[in-house]
Order: sequence, then C-alpha cells, then structure tokens
Amino acid sequence: MKKRKRIAALLLLCTLLTASAGCTSKLSKQDYRMAGIEAMEAGSYEEAVTQFDEAIAHSNGFVGKFELDVLKYRGEAEFRMGDYASAAETYETLLEADGKRAEYWYALCMSEAKLGEVDAALAAFSSGQEMDAKASGADEALWILGDSLVEQQREEEALSLYEQVLASGEVSAALYNRLGLCYLEAAAYDRALECFTSGLEAVDAEENEKVDRTGDETETEGAGLQQQLLFNQAVAYEFAGDFQTARERMEAYVAAYPEHEEAQKELTFLQTR
Repeated sequence: MKKRKRIAALLLLCTLLTASAGCTSKLSKQDYRMAGIEAMEAGSYEEAVTQFDEAIAHSNGFVGKFELDVLKYRGEAEFRMGDYASAAETYETLLEADGKRAEYWYALCMSEAKLGEVDAALAAFSSGQEMDAKASGADEALWILGDSLVEQQREEEALSLYEQVLASGEVSAALYNRLGLCYLEAAAYDRALECFTSGLEAVDAEENEKVDRTGDETETEGAGLQQQLLFNQAVAYEFAGDFQTARERMEAYVAAYPEHEEAQKELTFLQTR
C-alpha cells in the first residue's frame, strides 16, 4: 500500500510540473514492476499488463533476470484475464530467452489448451515432462490439458495421457480420480472402480505422510478429494450394475455428507432397484 501511494504521489507530481519545468523525477522499471504486481493482487489484470509493459519499455532493450521476471508476471496476468493468445506469445518469448525452465512449457501448454490448440498443448506438455515432470505448473497443466481433450471428444488420448503420467511414478489421489472419471466416460466401469479405490488409498497415504511430516491433523484439501472419490466410487458401482454395493456405498456417503443433494437423489433411485 505504501508503494502504491508513493507511485501515485510521483505521478501527481509529474502532472503538476509538466506545465512548467517538466517532470524530472521518472518512475523506474522497478516501480512499474511493483505497480503491476499490486494490480495483479487486486485482480486488475489489464492494469497489471500495462504496468509490466512499462517496466519492460524502461529496460532500454536489455533482457536480463529482471526482464524475464517481469515477462513471467505478465504471462500470468494475461492468462488470468483470459487473454490466452497473448499469454501463449509471452511464454514462447520466455522459452526463446530462457528455455531451460520447464514451468514455461507447462504455462504454454495451459494457454494453448485454453485456445483449443490441443495438439500444440500436448507438444508443450511433453517438452515440460522431458525437462522436469515435477516443475511448478505440471499438475495444473495436466488437468487443463486432460479436460480439453475430453471436451474435444478425445477421451482415449486423455486416458493415455493420465496413464502415461501414472506410469512415470507421479501417483496421486487427484490423478486417480481424473483417470477414474475418464474410464466412466469410456464405460470401462471395472477400471474406473479400480482407480477410485486406488485414489482413496492414496488420499489416506498422503494425509498420513502430511501428519508424519508436520504433526498437523487438521482437515485439509484431501478431505474434499476423498468426498469426490467416495461419491464417484458409488456411482461406478451403479454403472457396473452392482446396485446392492452401490446402495450401501451411497447410504454411507449420504450419512457422512447429508448436504449433497445429488447424492440424495442417487440414493432414492438405488433404493428402488
């Protein structure tokens, strides 16, 4: 807040002096960068992009760590405001200038996927995986890319993508859940059940590991994922034709999550089978 007030004061001073001696105190590229970050934090992404562009313009054509950092912020602001084409261009620029960062490949993947350019997104994701499968943005890129494949009715490719990541050792409850949902769409109900069951086991393992590491037993995001997996598992039993097990699982689910209206409807249906 102090930085924002200082920048505003400098701008006002420049305006007042323009008619006489002119503004001799100019904002630095660091000031523009900070203004852009503050605009991003306030959700004003267009203003953030404007400030980041000013920061780059004040670099006099020099490209170093500062300029790469500003470009990274600008790409994030462009993505958040939904200007995926500009975000893709920014991340391509970053890759040209600093191609050793896998996170730029994942960001480019997400931008291309949002544009509907799924083949380009797949290629970017593959490049990121080859460089660093655990880099920042890898998980989010996987989910967005997978969703885009499903939206374009390329479910088999989404399944192949998830299975490939799973085979690489990147096991997680979230991945099992996504994979299970894809198998549901493909009517491979037994495989879907395997995935949801493995996902529930992974949730327990991840939560136990967290407690062992931090000693914190408070409810975490794993609880929300566990709820999704339990519901999806019950639905998979229903689709597989095992109505008795589906009813038992749904009854247990509704007892634990009575506010879930869709589950209440599913249970009513199963009780008539």
